[in-house]
Amino acid sequence: MVDPIGPRPVKPSGFVASVTRASAARSTTQEHPHEIEDRAAQTIAHQLSAKPPVDASRVDALRRGIADGTYRIDAAAIADRMLAARTEWVANDPA
Repeated sequence: MVDPIGPRPVKPSGFVASVTRASAARSTTQEHPHEIEDRAAQTIAHQLSAKPPVDASRVDALRRGIADGTYRIDAAAIADRMLAARTEWVANDPA
């Protein structure tokens, strides 16, 4: 026969062994994960703020290349990156 669904009274069983009291938990001073993340974010922000946001030497090299006519545009690389960006941005697009 199938047991009915619903609350059942709790019946004590004789299978419980003797219980020993555990020692008190030791206090630890571990940092919360959010505190670690906040400190890491502050460190990264400080490191990034120490540097200029743009590599001036790279910008100068590009400007010279454009002015000299030696800068070559790689259309295939640009197209590949545009397609890769499109698939990353709209991964569930049916088109």
